[in-house]
Formats: sequence, structure tokens, C-alpha cells
Amino acid sequence: MNANPLIRRIARTIVMLYLITVVHHVIEGLGWVFEFRLKSLLTPATFGVPLVMTLGLLLLYHRTRHALVLTVLAGTTLLWWVLGIGLSDGFYNHTLNLVLSATHVPSSILNAIYPSYAAPPTGGAFTMACDGLQYSYCSITPATVAYEAAGIASFVVACSLAVDVYRLVRQHGRAPSLRLSRPILIWISFGMVASFGVAPLLGMYMAGGKPAALAIAVMFMAVGIAALAIAVAGTRDATRSET
Repeated sequence: MNANPLIRRIARTIVMLYLITVVHHVIEGLGWVFEFRLKSLLTPATFGVPLVMTLGLLLLYHRTRHALVLTVLAGTTLLWWVLGIGLSDGFYNHTLNLVLSATHVPSSILNAIYPSYAAPPTGGAFTMACDGLQYSYCSITPATVAYEAAGIASFVVACSLAVDVYRLVRQHGRAPSLRLSRPILIWISFGMVASFGVAPLLGMYMAGGKPAALAIAVMFMAVGIAALAIAVAGTRDATRSET
């Protein structure tokens, strides 16, 4: 597959993964599954900035085919979207626990995988496992089914994204790269540090809801967005000068 269609497909997949994540967390935040959770309702904004940064990196790589940009792009995509959303949340929190509980594996195995594991409630409404991080169960309703389906979908889509990023890395070097100036490379490096710092901070905020983690994450986002904007503007000028 040519790199340009692959880049466009990666962009579409990342947008799809973002939308799935927003639906998943907004359902959670509205209290339709658990209690009202403000941190989950902020997901469209808190994950919107990483979305813009990742799409900006895709644009940079489309323009430059530079190895450093590809490194930042691949690392950011795998850290944020594949590991943070697809594996940590989609697989661990919403796919694996549901599969294990539905197949009635021994509780000793569930205890080993999920430190917060709790036995299912006895009697009452029919329930399903719906959170692995703070192991809990929820009644089966249209909202909880949509919630779990979105969580599982995020894992499936993240797997597809990981494969496409791997293909993009394998294809690197087939097209000529743009020579970048040292200032642009420095700004890209700043953006890389910022982007790598955002993911764990957002994870800490989503897990614990601590405002301090969100405040620091916002500062990292601001640095990342500023660095990326400067790099994008610089590569646009460099592209015009070479043409």
C-alpha cells in the first residue's frame, strides 16, 4: 500500500477511536452505568488535544517523511491510542474481564489478574462485569451494553491502528525525505517530550480524578501544541522553498 492512503487511513482510524472513546466515557460520566463522573464528561476536551496533536504529526510526516517525525508519530500513537485506550482501557478494563467472567474462569485467576476483583452479586437483576480497574458489575441495560460495546470496540480498533502504524514504519524510506532545519528539529523534539508526558498524566487523572494531574497534563498539552504548530508552519515554508 502506498504511504499516502495509509496515512489517510491511520488518520481516519484515530478519529474513529477518539469518537468511540468519547461515547464510552460520556455514557459513564452521565451516571448511566455508575455514579455521575465529571472527569469522564471532560473526555471530549481532554482527549481532543491529543487527537489534534496526533493528526498534526501525521501531517508533518506526510510533508517531510522525516525519521524523527515518524519516531514521534509512532511513539505517540502507540502510547496514547494503542496502549492507553486500546489495551489499558478497552482490553484490560472492558474486554478481558467480561470474557473471563462470562466463561466462569476460577476466581483465583481473576484475583491474579485484577487485584480489585470482587465476586458477582447473588440474586437480583442479571449483571455483567463492566469495569476491571475498580472491579464492579452493572445491570444489563441499553446504556450499559453500549458502554461495554464501545469499550470492546476501542480495543479492536486500536489493534487495527497498531498494524497500520507498523506498516507505515516498514514503508519508511521509500519516498525522499525533506531536509529540516535544526530549529524545526528542536521544536519537534519538544513536542515529543510533551506528547510522551501527556499520556501517563491523563491516565492518572482518569483513574483518580486528581485535578493536579489534569493541570500538569494541560501544561504539557500547551507545550506540545505550540511546538507542533511551529514545526508545521516551518515545514510548510520549507516545502514551498524546495518547490
